[in-house]
Amino acid sequence: MRYRASLSAFFGWCVREKLIAVSPVTAVLVPKSSEEKVEMNPFTEAELERR
Repeated sequence: MRYRASLSAFFGWCVREKLIAVSPVTAVLVPKSSEEKVEMNPFTEAELERR
């Protein structure tokens, strides 16, 4: 996903600078992920309370 954001920012800049008429990234659809999102918890509640 970061790749698309970087490309979108770059081509957005190109459009604003009138280097290109339309960003090619706007036509690209991002496929939905079939993987379940994993919640990351680097610390337990007890560890956070100790700090």
